[in-house]
Amino acid sequence: MDFIKDLHEARMTRNSSDQAELTYTDVLERLYLTITILDFGYKFAKYRREVMMYAKKTTTFPGYKPFRMSGTDLYNLIHFAIGDDDAIAKLKNPESALALRKQTHVPVMAINRYLTALANGRALSRTDASILLDLERYLRISNEDYKRNRRFLMNFSNLNDLDRKEATTKLLYASRAKLRNSDIHSLLEKIAIDRNLETDSVKDNEPTVSKADSVPSDMSDVMMYRYLLGAKTNFAMIKGFLERVERGETIPSQMTKAYAPAVKILNDIVKAGPAYTNIVHMAHKRAKNK
Repeated sequence: MDFIKDLHEARMTRNSSDQAELTYTDVLERLYLTITILDFGYKFAKYRREVMMYAKKTTTFPGYKPFRMSGTDLYNLIHFAIGDDDAIAKLKNPESALALRKQTHVPVMAINRYLTALANGRALSRTDASILLDLERYLRISNEDYKRNRRFLMNFSNLNDLDRKEATTKLLYASRAKLRNSDIHSLLEKIAIDRNLETDSVKDNEPTVSKADSVPSDMSDVMMYRYLLGAKTNFAMIKGFLERVERGETIPSQMTKAYAPAVKILNDIVKAGPAYTNIVHMAHKRAKNK
């Protein structure tokens, strides 16, 4: 009965104040984590019915166009992920959210196909089982813990007890940080307690703060570097460098080499003294306002 009550309405996205705390990046990350938890829960026969009920309720209105207080949190996360201007306006920092939305493809058909398979309780096809890998690519999921967990989940039946506990604990940390007030978190907690799958030997790396929207560099913008570095600049490498910096990822040496002339220009300005750095600050302020 508690689970049925939880399904009655979304808990994480049900009102405007909750929605305004989420960036578009938060929405994508929480969408990915919710499907990860469903995938995890579906592996246990004891909890499969709850997963089936959740998936069925989520896909009752598969278009995800209107916001539904009576929908699951996953339904509403998909609603915001594919949302129109009105939906995006409800999120934190709507301007950057809209810019990122325009550059993001959410594979709704693949998500629906996967959720329908769960709702019907059937064995997942290879295409269905690859949903997390597809979401990583389309939603630009860069968290290495999440990627490692996805690899573990795809091979969960063959893991030893230690690896199962590590994967489950990492997922618990992510859920407690990002989905604690959602309608799916309690399912994960129940499974972990029931199967003794949590361990204190795993470090919690989860930040609890909202993740800012980082809009991928557009090639037309990157081409402006020719005015700074010359026409022979490797613009593809510059674009890759900027995107990896935004995501906090390791940068290959060839990308670093391509961007090095821009670093040298900035370093020359800094070494020239405060008068020159102040000019850069003023130019930067004007550029941001523009």
